[in-house]
Amino acid sequence: MARALLTLVVVFASALSGVPGSYWQEAEAASARGQAYAPTRSSILIEELDAEGRAVSREEGETSTSWAADGTQQVTVLWASKNGKDVSDDWQKRYSKAGSASGPPPGYDAHPFDAAYAATRSLKAGASAADGSLNVSYLLETEQGPVSGVVTFGPDGRARAASQVWEKLPPMVKRMESRFEYDYVGDALVTSRTTLNVEATILFVKKRYRMSFGFSGWKPAPSNGS
Repeated sequence: MARALLTLVVVFASALSGVPGSYWQEAEAASARGQAYAPTRSSILIEELDAEGRAVSREEGETSTSWAADGTQQVTVLWASKNGKDVSDDWQKRYSKAGSASGPPPGYDAHPFDAAYAATRSLKAGASAADGSLNVSYLLETEQGPVSGVVTFGPDGRARAASQVWEKLPPMVKRMESRFEYDYVGDALVTSRTTLNVEATILFVKKRYRMSFGFSGWKPAPSNGS
């Protein structure tokens, strides 16, 4: 009986440890396919929060992205406001000046399914929830230090969301967390929303910010032959 029970435990443990790897590999492949797509609509929300988490300043807007025949990207601000005031023209000037400026430095834009971290990424066996979803913990080693998080897979094995924290922070930053919400375009995984929570000390004053970026209207990216 003891031997039979031990066998069942070993079989179950092996199956459990295999599921996260399988789900992860499929999501990583789907994420790679997602690189062939680009969003045509984006929403942005930037809030400064007080100690209780209430917004004391709010800036938000929506943009549309199109591409010229030569692949040049054009961002049009559809609307933007800051604390109730129209700032659409200011936003448009920012985008016009940004040009081809790059995003966050390597490591601070870390994504759990990014193939760049495949060699150093580690996973832990998943924990199942009552609704059939599976939570899988991960650790990424980036140029800016380790990033730990949890990905939630649905009962169908598709990635739903991920939450992660930076364990080594930039100067003046006391806390930095992000959340990714996923969608699928056919068999390609894309990020429908990214939310970033940051707590920093600026001139001895503690500041808290919440930034949310939504993406929709996905189309084949021009650089991939469209």
